[in-house]
Amino acid sequence: MRGREEANVKKKLIIVFAVITAVLLLIPVRKVYEDGGTQTYTWNGW
Repeated sequence: MRGREEANVKKKLIIVFAVITAVLLLIPVRKVYEDGGTQTYTWNGW
């Protein structure tokens, strides 16, 4: 029984990390240029 419980915990952790990663990737990154204030938003600011 213990092996099955550990598998469930690992599966839940993977799901939690996947959800957190997806949420972080959906946050737009704002960049302000020095040409007078032009602002752009990107989804992949890293």
